[in-house]
Amino acid sequence: MAVIPVSKIRCYVPRQQAADLTAFLQQRGIAELSHETTLTPGIVTDFGTTTTHAQVEAARAFLSSYHAVDFLRAAFEGGRAHTTTQELAALAESSDVDSILSAVTAFQSRLAELERSIRAHELTLRSLHTFERLDIPLNQVGQTATTTTFAVRGPARLLTSLRQDLTVFETSIAITTLSSSAALIMCLQSTSEAIEAMIIAHGLEIVTLPASHQTGAALYAEITTELAAAESAKASLITEISSYASSHLPTLQKLTDITNWQRQVDTTAQALPTTKRTAIVVAWVPTSAITPLEADLKATIPASALEVIDHGDEVPPTELQNDGLVTPFESVTRLYGVPDYKDLDPTPLLAVFFFVFFGLCLSDVGYGLILMTLTGLILWRYHLAPGTKQLLTLLFFGGVGTVCAGILFGGYLGIPPGDIHPALVSLQKFDPIANPLPVFYLSLVLGFVQVCFGIFLNLVRQMKLGATKDALLDNGPWLIFFVLIAVAILNLTGYLPETVQAVVATHQTTAFVSALVLLVITQGRTQKNPIMKLLFGLLGLYGAVGYFADVLSYSRLMALGLATGALAFSINSIAAFVGGESLGIGTVFMVLVLILGHTLNLAISILGTFINSARLQFVEFFSKFSTGTGRAFTPFTKTPQHIIVLPDPPHPSP
Repeated sequence: MAVIPVSKIRCYVPRQQAADLTAFLQQRGIAELSHETTLTPGIVTDFGTTTTHAQVEAARAFLSSYHAVDFLRAAFEGGRAHTTTQELAALAESSDVDSILSAVTAFQSRLAELERSIRAHELTLRSLHTFERLDIPLNQVGQTATTTTFAVRGPARLLTSLRQDLTVFETSIAITTLSSSAALIMCLQSTSEAIEAMIIAHGLEIVTLPASHQTGAALYAEITTELAAAESAKASLITEISSYASSHLPTLQKLTDITNWQRQVDTTAQALPTTKRTAIVVAWVPTSAITPLEADLKATIPASALEVIDHGDEVPPTELQNDGLVTPFESVTRLYGVPDYKDLDPTPLLAVFFFVFFGLCLSDVGYGLILMTLTGLILWRYHLAPGTKQLLTLLFFGGVGTVCAGILFGGYLGIPPGDIHPALVSLQKFDPIANPLPVFYLSLVLGFVQVCFGIFLNLVRQMKLGATKDALLDNGPWLIFFVLIAVAILNLTGYLPETVQAVVATHQTTAFVSALVLLVITQGRTQKNPIMKLLFGLLGLYGAVGYFADVLSYSRLMALGLATGALAFSINSIAAFVGGESLGIGTVFMVLVLILGHTLNLAISILGTFINSARLQFVEFFSKFSTGTGRAFTPFTKTPQHIIVLPDPPHPSP
């Protein structure tokens, strides 16, 4: 449960086995490839797998658009295909990828042809619109040796205006009205340009009709029939494609990832630094994995060598390793950013705090049970991506904490615990609505504990780095100061035994003065000038204001818990007011108010709870001992994109 040490290695293999080396590293999935600037990279070429992968990916994308997936499965699994390592290995050895690609290409060609036909028919019908009642052959509309006929279409108002302006050509023009929005205008060739300009000037459309020997009505009916047939053929083809996708898309999804992994192996191998006979890989690997990795490499590629090299000033990546119940809380750490490789892993350190804070912010048994049920069902029913699984598991744990806090706070969907069962009243220890001060004090105590814990962790971190003196002098006096504050508060509230109270009362002032003097001496110790030592020491006392402000930030735990309970109670009151005393339509509205109101309150409360619980870790806790974020360790491995790899089935007993 810590930041895993990583080392930099360099592997050497015969140049012709470069792809074998990258495939080996990809299969192990524990090495982050590094771009060694002191080496000359090889020339990137293409093995052909890039083209193959592009073809398979395009086919997968085409079939995916015609494959319906259950909404919830699409939301949580992304419609990815289920498979196993054994199935992928068998598929990589022998697959019908060529036949699938041929079938998909045929589907695409047929679909494109039908869509072109449909578009052409639609354009023809558009041109025939308002001219479908024309009772002369369409090829007679156009130019002859001496005349030109314009098919004009537009608003009736504009056509009327055009007729009035065309009266100047009354001896050389003939206008046939087809409808209020369409007309044929026949004129002599000598006046055609002037008349065309007038038509355009009036904002009317000159329609180019199909050159057909049929009348408009006959052609319109024929094109309409052909369009219906093409659309029917397209619908049948889509049904055929959907059926084909149902049976072949999972295979294509698996092949997409397989070809992508092979493409990564080949392109990486081609870009490796090389000499005349040797290919070289530089990588980061967990230090504990170097020995077994070297042994496996020798067994796979006998003519290979591996050495650990000095990383110099290069900053190693950060790899976290947590087990059991702590793992889901990595979601919080990674949301902030992994720590620097020299820092402590905050995940196990924040887990208990985040669990408690989440419960206190939501603090309702009903909401906790709903959250546990929803996340538990999703985790049980669906195979989720690692990050999503971690987050939902964290929310499940948050639901558990919410139930525990809800029992202590008497939160039951805004219903007083005594109205449910008298035994629940005895379990309630806090009433945040009637008496919020105890909850406020509890929030401050938790904040005080976490802030002090953060200072202590900074002491541990500095000692781990070998700066024992700085660790003790930077953090020790503050810890002593806060311990004295805690003892004073316990003494003031009567939580200490009477014999201890007398001792504390006697020496309390002396202890505080000594602690303040120690702070002044240690905080200004780096200055050489005695006056500056004193000045910086006195200014260092101002840090106490920052610490107390951090502690006060934890009052948000009380505020959010109080808001959740108050809103739940208000929703119940509104529902009771809407419902009235008699059954009827009011009951329906009451149920709607309860469902919608509590759903909205739960959604907002969960969002606010997560954000504020995480914020307390990021701002008030991490700032005490974490120097910054590092670079996450990203190994070269087979990352599934369109598949979910399930455990292989057990081999049958002999």
